[in-house]
Amino acid sequence: MSEQRNRDRDATTAYRSEFKHAVQLDVSVIIVNYNTRELLRQCLESLANETTACAREVIVVDNASGDGSVAMVRERFPGVILIASDKNMGFSRGNNVGIREARGKYLFLLNSDTILLAGAIDRLKEYLDQHNEASAAGPMLLNEDRTIQRSWYDFPSVFKTFSHIVGISHLAYRLAETAFFRRIFSVRDKRPAFMVQDVQNPMQVDYLVLAALLVRRRIFEEIGLLDEHLFFYHEDCEWGYRTGKAHHRTFLVPDARIIHLGGSSSSKHIFMAYRENFRGLLYVVNKHEGAARAFLLRLTILAGMTVRMLLWPLGAFRRIEIGIYAKSSATATFRQDPWMVFRTYAAIARDAVVR
Repeated sequence: MSEQRNRDRDATTAYRSEFKHAVQLDVSVIIVNYNTRELLRQCLESLANETTACAREVIVVDNASGDGSVAMVRERFPGVILIASDKNMGFSRGNNVGIREARGKYLFLLNSDTILLAGAIDRLKEYLDQHNEASAAGPMLLNEDRTIQRSWYDFPSVFKTFSHIVGISHLAYRLAETAFFRRIFSVRDKRPAFMVQDVQNPMQVDYLVLAALLVRRRIFEEIGLLDEHLFFYHEDCEWGYRTGKAHHRTFLVPDARIIHLGGSSSSKHIFMAYRENFRGLLYVVNKHEGAARAFLLRLTILAGMTVRMLLWPLGAFRRIEIGIYAKSSATATFRQDPWMVFRTYAAIARDAVVR
């Protein structure tokens, strides 16, 4: 246990923010890109077309894309600060590179597969300007057809993980809303984030999806940058744990709206991404809630994947879907090999047993 705490301390020290520049602007927009040239182009065009009163810069960190993303940015968006890496650093490290270069009072972490709607950044900045208790603010995310997308999450639990794996999330959360279920199983969610819903007023949440998040620069200076042990997935959850432990508050601001297309690099490598999703989850829970809680989560993942493998011969769970990517055109048109799906379930079950 002490060895784990020492590793955590080392990680925190390693990701301390060392900003290279003093504050000179209102907002620094930071986008990490990996082989999403056309999506990145749409994102940068939406930024260029947005009318804003704040002084800002846009930083693109490219993770060694092979699709011409770097050339496209240089040719079409010469005002963008481009950092071209010669290797894929992953999402966390890529963001950290951009954060260290930022000159803004506020840092806006933005996915390349997003399209800003009018006034989104200004509304988030206005909220942080007016609410000192808020350390970070994020928009309501929308699907391409402007329907509501899941924009925030509660911290992980055995109950949520199992219901997600076996596909009964919505039914489970209807039961979870009953007083009897809360009393027996101590479900703490007041407004289950797992059930996609619209909200009208700003509200505090455990953590926001890191597709779009505006953060006060001083928060990074205080608690450090993103955890680079996480290559892809659950960076937002891990950072949410740290902000919460430092008594900082994160808010969803629903009248700021951004389209999140969901056709990003993870949908192109869905089997690897699905497996990485559970590896990251176990890492975060072990780091912030301890080995005992992580052990229970391992058993939960093993049980859930066993259910999937047992039902697979009957025709169930023949496709892997990851959150909003289930709705994206990139994932919907991708034919998945059923045997590869089964092998992925087996690999995740093995990961849950082998530390």
